[in-house]
Amino acid sequence: MRTRWESTATVRVRRAEVDLGYAVWTAPVALTAHPVPFTDRGGVPVDESLLTGPDRVRVTSVQGVDAAHLVLTDTDLSDCLFSGAFHLDQLRLEGRTTLAPTPPASTAAA
Repeated sequence: MRTRWESTATVRVRRAEVDLGYAVWTAPVALTAHPVPFTDRGGVPVDESLLTGPDRVRVTSVQGVDAAHLVLTDTDLSDCLFSGAFHLDQLRLEGRTTLAPTPPASTAAA
């Protein structure tokens, strides 16, 4: 993504893959999965019939990001690249977050 955010923002997305790699923000940024179709100015739901793929928001990378100001809500992180990110202990995950399954236990030969 490699964008710079100078103020607080809430980004609402739907049916998307989001790459936050190397983004820089100086204030809190929230990425939120929008649960229902967006509506036009008249309140009519936007037609999603041409969209393909699952109805979810996948975050594919937070590589090189300072996660101290990042909030992710209702996102799929199962294939997210975390290497090179900073302050991952301060990353806020809210709502339903999908993570990769735990690797199977290795069976070491005795």
